[in-house]
Amino acid sequence: MSLQIGRINHHASQLTDALTSLAEANAALASNDWERAESLLTEHFTGYGYSLIWAKKALLCAFQRGGLASLSRQYKSITRGADRRAWGILCHLYYDMADSAYHPFKSLKNWLHVLSDRTADARWYRDLACWNLYGHVCSEEELSSTLLSSGGASLIDLVLTIWSRHEIHDSATIKSALSSKLCPTVRSVLDQRFSSISLSIPDRYMKSNRSVSDLDLYRFSFFFDEVNSVASWRNQLTGLLHPDRMSAFAFGSRTDHLLAGAALAMENETDGLAGSEAIVEKWLRQIAPEAVRIDQSWVIAVVIAQFLKNVDVKNDISSKYIVSLISKADDLHDHLSYDHIARLHYLNRDNEPIIRFFVRDFLFKKVRSPDNDLERRAAFMDIIPDYDRHNILSYLTSVSMWSKPAAIYLARTCTRTFLERLYMIMTSVQDVIESRIEICSWILKNDSNNLESITEELEALRRELSNLDARSDIDSTRVHVDEEALKEWYLETQYPQTSRYIQTVIAEGREAKHESFLKYYNELLAIADRGDKEDFIQDTQIGSEFILLSLVEKTLDAFVSDRSFGLNAYLSRRIRHGTLGGFMLTPVARIVRRARDAAPGSERTAATEDLQVVQAVLEQWRLNLASKLDHARKNIIQINSDACPEGKIAATWRNASGVTHLDAMFSRVRQRVLDADGAYDIFPDIYAVCWDLIERDLAQIRLYLVKEFLREANDMLAHAFANLSTDQQVIAFRYVSDLCEAIESRVLEVCGWFIRPMVRRDNYDLTTLVDSMLSIVRELDESYNFRSEVLIEHKSNISRGTFEIVSDILFVLIGNAAKHGKKGGLIRVTSRVGGLWRHHLELSIVSEVESSQDMDVALGRIHDAMDVNGAGELDTAAVAEGFTGIRKLLGVLQRVKSDRKTLECLPNRKTRTITFRVGLPIEIAAGRGTVR
Repeated sequence: MSLQIGRINHHASQLTDALTSLAEANAALASNDWERAESLLTEHFTGYGYSLIWAKKALLCAFQRGGLASLSRQYKSITRGADRRAWGILCHLYYDMADSAYHPFKSLKNWLHVLSDRTADARWYRDLACWNLYGHVCSEEELSSTLLSSGGASLIDLVLTIWSRHEIHDSATIKSALSSKLCPTVRSVLDQRFSSISLSIPDRYMKSNRSVSDLDLYRFSFFFDEVNSVASWRNQLTGLLHPDRMSAFAFGSRTDHLLAGAALAMENETDGLAGSEAIVEKWLRQIAPEAVRIDQSWVIAVVIAQFLKNVDVKNDISSKYIVSLISKADDLHDHLSYDHIARLHYLNRDNEPIIRFFVRDFLFKKVRSPDNDLERRAAFMDIIPDYDRHNILSYLTSVSMWSKPAAIYLARTCTRTFLERLYMIMTSVQDVIESRIEICSWILKNDSNNLESITEELEALRRELSNLDARSDIDSTRVHVDEEALKEWYLETQYPQTSRYIQTVIAEGREAKHESFLKYYNELLAIADRGDKEDFIQDTQIGSEFILLSLVEKTLDAFVSDRSFGLNAYLSRRIRHGTLGGFMLTPVARIVRRARDAAPGSERTAATEDLQVVQAVLEQWRLNLASKLDHARKNIIQINSDACPEGKIAATWRNASGVTHLDAMFSRVRQRVLDADGAYDIFPDIYAVCWDLIERDLAQIRLYLVKEFLREANDMLAHAFANLSTDQQVIAFRYVSDLCEAIESRVLEVCGWFIRPMVRRDNYDLTTLVDSMLSIVRELDESYNFRSEVLIEHKSNISRGTFEIVSDILFVLIGNAAKHGKKGGLIRVTSRVGGLWRHHLELSIVSEVESSQDMDVALGRIHDAMDVNGAGELDTAAVAEGFTGIRKLLGVLQRVKSDRKTLECLPNRKTRTITFRVGLPIEIAAGRGTVR
């Protein structure tokens, strides 16, 4: 510190003038005198050159003077030639904060994520950026690093860094330096010009009704945080936004933090919220006293989160009061940790079911895992009386009588994708559509937000309902991604960036010129060739095209990798669990077995020795083919990653065809946004380009299957055939010919799996599903030789949400019947409605057993499998057993949240049959026309 103060004192005279010049510009900026501010900043730059604080002010002034176009020009001007340096990155941060379309909290989290990934050699600029984002440091070590970095930028940055935080940080080093070591003339300017300031919010940061958003006040204050009062003001909020950084060093020993008091005020149920809002209003007006009206919804959400973190479980807080607070807070999960969300269970004094749903919904939004998604849907189903979809609307109405925001929150949660997977409530696609129509109509009557989009959805749903019977299906083997679920993810996670993109396009206008992404791609290639990292060039790009690129990259990652709705989910169901192997190898095994069963001495065979050689060669080829197929399944037909470097699914735009797709898509979307004056949904274009970007990968898989896998399989067979003697070749010829034909047919059919689908599948007929499962089981093992009979009582349609559960149940039971049943025996699949409960579906799979001894063995094996000690064994079974394991079935049933599920094994020694009977709530699988 002494060295830094010495540097400041050595240049005290010039530094005093520079600070005075900057203070004049500050006054002009704070009062919205943009013309004078621009002149003063130009004069300052001429006299004192570059500094980070000057760049911050210059970019703010440029945006307020001429909008986004002016901001972009200023950014490019001051970073020209520095797009691969830290200067460009820090200026990009200031550029983002100045842009009114940039969300100054949610989007800043992306910056924090980016900075956390930076290596140790980038620490000096990373510390500076974090200093700007957080407004404080947590330790003497972090302070020293930041001071060294700011001192390397300019002396102006150094002295203002020290000054602006001296009242915040409990640092004897800073206080001693300022009180006894700093030059008096410098200290005098700081005291007079950088102690406090009053901000007048500019028009570009105001809403249409002339009100000021707390978010935009927070944004505007960012550009004045070298002033002591603003730094202290921001630090109160930072302490709540980033509790992991709270420390005595970071926040000092001050006790007059208004926001902490606002959280305490909420303990009073009668007028706690009103009292808290009054305190927040007072806090906001500390730096903006002249604002006419300030919308404080964001800060109130932060304060509510703080209240929920601190409130004592022993406090007598009613559950309905907590629900009212939760539902009034926008994006509350952003301000609560995973543990704090789970803690809400303990605050549920009255055991209110809706709180359990809020907890599960917040946990899902925090960590979007399949388990969390299942739990939140189960929690929602539990709050609907009698698990009847007709009661959803009445429940919303009843909740709205004591908390309308809570009812609106629930209604907004009930998207079509969400409803489709309420397997105990929704009985068909028709039910889903009708329920969504009712909910949309309720929203239109009770919520004034986004009326246009809800009205459009309502009209589309009514059209779809009238044409429901004409909807098309696609083959379930075809590669697919759940578009509706992906869109739900997109709207929940990418809305701020989407809004910013649209506003940026409109601000840029039709005259804006954009280069092809080929140039940017070539720059990335050049960096890679030099062995450098892409961090700098990625972090310094601006403009609408790079915002859209970010949206495409994040959506593409979810499109490919998500385990619930992405391509990864398809690969897990169709490729990894063994269906591919069974499909490819079953005809091969049948032909090899036919050769093995051939009798020596027949008219088509020669000596026993020659036949045995042929049989051994064909069996070895089958084993080699199975090994090669296993390699393809695990390593080739997979998503390319560090764990799977041979995976053919790269899913990237970084190739010539990808750049072409992006250029065409960006140009098209930009034009449509401008033509619609911003009222254009860009998601369908992003979804389409995701398919475009993996078309090349799907083609590579097809090419691999035909040009490599099939060729190598044929080459292995040809080589084995060539090494046989003439007599042996005579024996082997027809088997080899059949094998060549069979493997080629199956390879070409599998190639058809990897063709981009054109129609989304919504319905699955139960009869068709049973027939499909019987067919798939037959393909798993050539020894599965059985007859089948299907007797389905009702023609039923099941939604996508229930398809996986029902298909897994059928697959396991039919597979088990085929595996342990009589060779050539009958497998009968039946269903009926009724049984133990009125609204109940019973599925029965009956198989014949060869003998009483076989029955005893089978029953012993089944009994052992159903004797489970804890969930751990089910988890092990999910990955360790064969696909037809009974324990795997138990794991599937465990996912069905109902006390009406049953699984029975019923032997009949007289007829030597074993019956598996599964009972499920009818809501999980019943279709139109069934009993309600």
